[in-house]
Amino acid sequence: MAESHGTWFSYRPVSPMVSPSDGDVPRPELADVGRLVRRGVRGVVGAARAAERVTLSSLLRDHLGADSGDRAVVEEVWPQYEQVNVQAGVDAWLREAPVTHELIGVVGFQHREFGLAELLLGSGHHGLRPGNVARINLASGPDGEMSACVRCGLYLISEGERRSAALLRGGERHQPLTVQVVSTDDAYALRIAAEIRELAVVHNVFRRQVLSFGGEVFGHGETLLHFHRRPIMDIDQLILPAETLSAVQHQVVDVARYKRRLLAAGQHLKRGLLLYGPPGVGKRTPCAT
Repeated sequence: MAESHGTWFSYRPVSPMVSPSDGDVPRPELADVGRLVRRGVRGVVGAARAAERVTLSSLLRDHLGADSGDRAVVEEVWPQYEQVNVQAGVDAWLREAPVTHELIGVVGFQHREFGLAELLLGSGHHGLRPGNVARINLASGPDGEMSACVRCGLYLISEGERRSAALLRGGERHQPLTVQVVSTDDAYALRIAAEIRELAVVHNVFRRQVLSFGGEVFGHGETLLHFHRRPIMDIDQLILPAETLSAVQHQVVDVARYKRRLLAAGQHLKRGLLLYGPPGVGKRTPCAT
């Protein structure tokens, strides 16, 4: 050992590097030949079975036909907070239309940009595969009422000889909610998309509800939406002068009761009341008669 400035250093001789000679290379044995054969067989079998593996593209081709890649894709777009209404529209259409359907879950859809066009062409969807349907429970009414909504699913739809498919993708962060439709009848694909949009309005769960929204409901964050129980009051509970109560009856209740007769007579239904008063006197208190 040697001392240098109060620090101890240990020296050890290093053996010179020896290059392996040809005699050091292992020679193949009979067992190695067996291993190579097994590895080759596994590769050939894997390649053969890959062509038979069920994919989203193969499901679409089998359902729509070999020329499905040439079909037009129709898309409808909604903001994220409409997901519960869109699901209601899709479910209503499948229930009311004379069709049968199969729902296929899409695995690996998160944070990936793809649609029916990519799936039909069999490109740009590496990592996606059919699997169980992923759902999310979303608020659909007061008192904790929830509806199960598909996060990403492929609907294979049949009506006689006509075949269609719809891809429902629930909204993700920075992404809207979409429904894409393709069919062996291009005009029918347009009709399906239009009817789903119409039914999403008809079955809108926000109607006749008291809602509150968080500050980011129209921004980039999560949808902060809450349903509130709406109190019900009988007409006997209203403390109003007789003439005011009569005006409410005439301008609100009677207009709603006879709206068909009024419309048939060419009358409009744009009637209402302007409630005036300081804060806290109950101007926004809902009532039912």
